Amino acid sequence: MESLADWTGEDGFRIEPYGLDPIPSLAVLARERLPRWADRIFVGNVMAWRPPFRFDFVRTELEYVPRHRQPNVIEYLLNEYLVPGGRLIVCSYGSSSRPQPKTEPVGEILRDWNYEVVGGAEAADTNGVVITRVAWIDRPPN
Repeated sequence: MESLADWTGEDGFRIEPYGLDPIPSLAVLARERLPRWADRIFVGNVMAWRPPFRFDFVRTELEYVPRHRQPNVIEYLLNEYLVPGGRLIVCSYGSSSRPQPKTEPVGEILRDWNYEVVGGAEAADTNGVVITRVAWIDRPPN
């Protein structure tokens, strides 16, 4: 939350970050660390929690969801978390210190599920190993 607000601010954008964590103790730590956003840090399961309102942007990762449920999570986020025309950003992170970095090809995965990927990016470590992949899809404006 903090880094994203800083990074976008450097580019002249202002965002209002919110967070959802399934682990209550991590949410408590985040609230203590970021008291100005404490009321924006929620606890819940992404498939059961109902947001207080819909968002323009939602960022998620697939690794925390069983593979057979991943398409359902994407559909749920698009329909329940985003405003019409909102953007879902799907990320995958790895580490070049592992023998085989575990960055999922999120753009390909979304396309395989018949979503129109409107953008994507990846970043490599200094040794050339891709450690971050990001793809985004938009909710239709209705």
